[in-house]
Amino acid sequence: MTRAALFNLDGTLLDHSNTVEQFLAGHLLRLGVPETSRSAYTDCYYQLNQEGQQQLLFETLQQKFLPGVSIEVLKEDFARYAWQTPVLYPGTYTTLLELRAMGLKLALITNGTVFSQRAKIAFSRLAEYMDVILISESEQVQKPHPQIYQRALDRLNLPARACTFVGEDPLEDIAGAAQMGMKTAWLHHGRLWEHRDIQPDWVLGSISELVSVFSRLLPLKF
Repeated sequence: MTRAALFNLDGTLLDHSNTVEQFLAGHLLRLGVPETSRSAYTDCYYQLNQEGQQQLLFETLQQKFLPGVSIEVLKEDFARYAWQTPVLYPGTYTTLLELRAMGLKLALITNGTVFSQRAKIAFSRLAEYMDVILISESEQVQKPHPQIYQRALDRLNLPARACTFVGEDPLEDIAGAAQMGMKTAWLHHGRLWEHRDIQPDWVLGSISELVSVFSRLLPLKF
């Protein structure tokens, strides 16, 4: 019987793209980026951030667009404001409340730094809904390594067969959890499943669809 739902964070509960857009809108104003340069600034941010080159990101933005602003000021704005306005996917809070009402335990496993992931979780109030939270930097292991899933199972005190993992990344979320023996639910975000060696148990168009999935799995209460 299913007794717990485990979630990925970015791209599953938290709409990372819209969260970053919210931050950049305020960031451009606070640092005084000229209106004529804002589009190029945003494009530069997305390109270098995707490549994971944080130091080069700050240096390039400062040199090309903000020569009168120190890199320290630029970094401080990112550190202070980047995750203060998290955007969750529609129906997230309601779904989590309904799953808890069904008697399910809830857990969060996220890859990322302690600083950024804790900020996202705190400002979104997701910690209020979770029984267990694991952040890869703190655990010194990240998805899809089996150890991080096992730690979550141990802290939930549940076997893998009693848990369903919900995520958007085919390898980190679905394949990793399936190899542990968990059921899996994949949020497709308009994509097609392209991995023949593994298949999710459920394909979801939205996080809200989890309620009907678990309603079919759990015994009726009288």
